[in-house]
Amino acid sequence: LDRMVDDEVAPDEYTLPALLKCCSLASQNESTRAEELFTRFIGPVRLNRHVKSQLRVAVSPARAKQLCAWAASTRPECLLPPRGQHGRGGSGSLGRGRGRSAGPGNGSHARGGRRGMAR
Repeated sequence: LDRMVDDEVAPDEYTLPALLKCCSLASQNESTRAEELFTRFIGPVRLNRHVKSQLRVAVSPARAKQLCAWAASTRPECLLPPRGQHGRGGSGSLGRGRGRSAGPGNGSHARGGRRGMAR
């Protein structure tokens, strides 16, 4: 961790959960290290479901809830949507799950079967 910081490599939304998972899988209890990682990097790193999930495993569900509440009150930037995204259904949405248009490949053929196939 110290070498990462010295090299100016900081965890992000992908690597912080991986680091927390490493703490939970270590042969000796690394819950203290997991708390240190979380409290040091949450803020610039968003508090997403992956971070929460791995934190619960690395410390305990009750302690993770306390740490998440602490993060929300002291580092509200951790609650912002991920960089480059505007949330669901925003201008960046591809509109998935909002109905299907008729066309090849999605079961819209007149008889419900494949064209040219013998019955």
